[in-house]
Amino acid sequence: MTSSQPKKPTDKPTCERFFKTLREGLVQHLPACTDQDHRDDDRDRAFVHDVEVAPASLLAKITGSGAFGVNSLHHQAVSRVGLGLRPVAWAPDGVIEAVESTDDDLLLAVQWHPELLADHLPHADSAAVLAGDM
Repeated sequence: MTSSQPKKPTDKPTCERFFKTLREGLVQHLPACTDQDHRDDDRDRAFVHDVEVAPASLLAKITGSGAFGVNSLHHQAVSRVGLGLRPVAWAPDGVIEAVESTDDDLLLAVQWHPELLADHLPHADSAAVLAGDM
């Protein structure tokens, strides 16, 4: 592998940075911090809220969009992003909804479930990419 090739998503340093973020920078219970509904199990295949996407991010490149609707099935969220990661999508209340690697590591983590929204654009493409089908 040359330095110009992206690393595999399972590279140990990439996974370690991601899991360190989960251990050390997690809001344990969002309802205690915000009035925005981030868990709506009855609408798992519907848009619950929008996300704003960083323009130069991998997520923006995959979806071709700067903002779109997402489902929301979580009650926890990233509060402090770990070294080597950057936030790239936010809910209207400022909750981080997606992070990605700051280097060439292939790492994109989202709080919503694009596989449940695969009938809606831009989720069809993002579900395929996240599943490794593209």
